[in-house]
Order: sequence, then structure tokens, then C-alpha cells
Amino acid sequence: MFKISRVVLTCVLVAFVSLTMTGCATILKQKTRVVNFDSNPEGADVYLDGDRVGQTPFPYTLSNLKSVNITFKKDGYEDKTYIINTEVGGGWVVADIFGLTIINILVDACTNNWLNLDTSYVKVLLEPVKK
Repeated sequence: MFKISRVVLTCVLVAFVSLTMTGCATILKQKTRVVNFDSNPEGADVYLDGDRVGQTPFPYTLSNLKSVNITFKKDGYEDKTYIINTEVGGGWVVADIFGLTIINILVDACTNNWLNLDTSYVKVLLEPVKK
């Protein structure tokens, strides 16, 4: 009869436990996303949750796990605030359901790894200050 070595059996068991004890998004999903910021006119200072991060146009890497407030400021123009929200990536939920254990769902849901930023490009039209 066919004999399975202990090493092969151990490797298969470790792989099975590893795959069923974690969520798909926790393992596979990118934790950050590059968002491109632009304004009309260009050259506006961009603030992320109150901290200056650059001047338009430019790319910036953000966490996929939380919403952020972006404020555009330029002398002679009204400040403009934009909120980048997160949304649940439905594909990760489906992948977890097919993962065959409730643990997959719990891990990704509790760690917010189902979340994605809802945009990768933000361009605002700045209005001149009214006199």
C-alpha cells in the first residue's frame, strides 16, 4: 500500500491550517494604495488630516484601512476639503466565504482588511476668494 511520509503529512497539515486560519484579504491584499492628487489651478498645498503632505500635482501612498480628510489650500483661493472613504471589497468577502471556515471571515472583518479606499485620483477645482 501507498505510504505517506511524516514530513509530507506535516507539510500538508501546516498548509491546510495556515490557509484556513487566516482571511484571504489579510494574506493577499495590498495594505496601501497610491492616490494621485491634483487641483485646478495646480500648486495647491495638500493636507492629510491636518498635516501637509505635498503640493499638487503629486502621488501619495495612503493606508487602505481608514478614511482620510484631504484639504487643498492655495493663497487667493477658498480651501477645499475632500473625504476619501473606505468601502468593503465584495470580492474579499466572497473569497472568505469560500474559504470554508468562519475564522476566515472573522479575521478579515476584525482586522478591517476587507476595506479599500474608494478612489485613486482626486482633482479639485479651487474657487477664488470672494472679495
